[in-house]
Amino acid sequence: MVIKKLINHQKGFTLVELLIAISILMMIIFSFTLLFTTSFSGIFGAGRKSEALFRAQEEMDNKIASGLEEQYDETNLTIVFDELLLEVTGEVKQVGYEYEDHTGTIKYFFPAGE
Repeated sequence: MVIKKLINHQKGFTLVELLIAISILMMIIFSFTLLFTTSFSGIFGAGRKSEALFRAQEEMDNKIASGLEEQYDETNLTIVFDELLLEVTGEVKQVGYEYEDHTGTIKYFFPAGE
């Protein structure tokens, strides 16, 4: 009788309970690992895009500083404020950029000096 009481009152976890707890813990760890991996790849991708945009901006700034030798067609920029219509004549200049497998263009509008 004393031996039965000792066996029935043992404290601890069964093997099944430990396996279930470990599998739940592994699912949680795996989920957070995927979350961090995705976040870091997004952060690094945004950094590469920022660097490419900075280089394109720098290229356009150098063109502006050197006098904009290139000739572009004149165009009009139309801005509408409620009932006021504002039309500005100028030139659109652009610089392309690349990062990873993406390409893009930065466009600038320069009003005509009158």
